[in-house]
Amino acid sequence: MQLRAFEADDEAGVDALLKAAFPGPGEARLVTALRAADADTLELVAVDHGSVVGSIMFSPVTARPGSGDDDLFGVGLGPVAVVPEHQARGIGVALIEAGLTYLTTLGVPWCVLLGDPDYYKRLGFAPFFPISGIRFQILHPDVQALPQSGLPRLLREARLEMGLTKREAAKRLGVCVDVVGLWERGEHAPRIHYYPRLIEFLGNDAWLEERTPADRIRKCRAKNGWSQARFGQQIGVSETTVARWEKGLSPPESTMDRVWKLLANSSPEQERLYPTKSVKPELGY
Repeated sequence: MQLRAFEADDEAGVDALLKAAFPGPGEARLVTALRAADADTLELVAVDHGSVVGSIMFSPVTARPGSGDDDLFGVGLGPVAVVPEHQARGIGVALIEAGLTYLTTLGVPWCVLLGDPDYYKRLGFAPFFPISGIRFQILHPDVQALPQSGLPRLLREARLEMGLTKREAAKRLGVCVDVVGLWERGEHAPRIHYYPRLIEFLGNDAWLEERTPADRIRKCRAKNGWSQARFGQQIGVSETTVARWEKGLSPPESTMDRVWKLLANSSPEQERLYPTKSVKPELGY
C-alpha cells in the first residue's frame, strides 16, 4: 500500500472509486469541480498494486466572523473514500493523518468537515456548530504541541529495541508510516491526542518534563490526550486561561482545588508543587 499525492493519471481511478464508495455521483462531481476551480489544496491517494483504493481531498475554506473581524482561512476535509472491499483496514484514517500532518507543516490553522462525531473525535476533531441538524467537526492542527523533550530519539530507540519496522510501529500507534518518520526526525510534533499511545508505546512518561507547575499541567494533558480546551473544561476555565498557566502564570487559588484533583492522577508530588492550605476555598461552579 502506498500513500502519495494525486497525479493526473489517477483521475479515472478516483472517479470510479468515489462512485463505488458513495450512493450517488455527487462526491465525484464535487471533486471534479474543485480540481477545475483550482481549489484542490491537497489531494492524496492510496494505491495498492497499481490501483487507486482510497482518496482524500482538502480544499480552501473561508470563515467570516460575525463580529466584523478579518476573514479566517483554513481547509475543508472531504470527500474521503475507500473502495468497499478495502474498508475497515485503516486506509481512510491513514489518508486523513497524512493529509493533516502535511497541512500542519504548512501552517494551516484549522480543518473542518461534515461527519460523524464518534468517528472523527479519535482523530482530534470536535463538534463545531449545528446547521440544520448536521454537526460540523473542527480540528485545530496542534498549535498547542508539547515540548518534545527528546521524543524523536526515544521513539526511534524504542522502536529499534523492539525490533519493529516503521510500518509495524505505525500500526501499533495507529498512524501511517510517514507520520512515524516525521516524528522520529523531529520534523513534526505529535498532536496531543496521540500522547497516551506514545506513553504506552515507550513504556513510561518520564520523558515528559515536570519541573514546574506549567510542566505538570502539560504532562497531565499529555497522559489524558487533552487539548488545552478540554483541560479547561474539567475545571471550568477557558482555553486561553490554561495557555497562560502553561506559559508560567500560576493558577489562582479559586481554581486550585480542581487543578489538584487533575494533577493528583499524574504524580504523587503534586502537593510539593501546589502546597495545600488548611482551608480550601469553595468553588463557585
